[in-house]
Amino acid sequence: VGHHVRNAVSFMNARYAERISLNEIAEHVGVETKYLCRLFQQRLSMSPYRYLTDVRMRKACRLLRRQLLGIAEIAQSVGYQDPFM
Repeated sequence: VGHHVRNAVSFMNARYAERISLNEIAEHVGVETKYLCRLFQQRLSMSPYRYLTDVRMRKACRLLRRQLLGIAEIAQSVGYQDPFM
């Protein structure tokens, strides 16, 4: 069970900058989406979507501190096409 969450976390950490869906994550791990959500809730106390959002926000914060890119560029680099979403 823990390996499913670890595999999903690795997948999201590697592809956070891409547009990825819950279905893609579950398919990569080899489980149903509902089961994956339940595993995340049990292991990490959050949904896969929340985890992915947290990864993206941490990466964006690091880029903002460097002050090398604008907000729109940072948003795109962490997987958001619209910087205001």
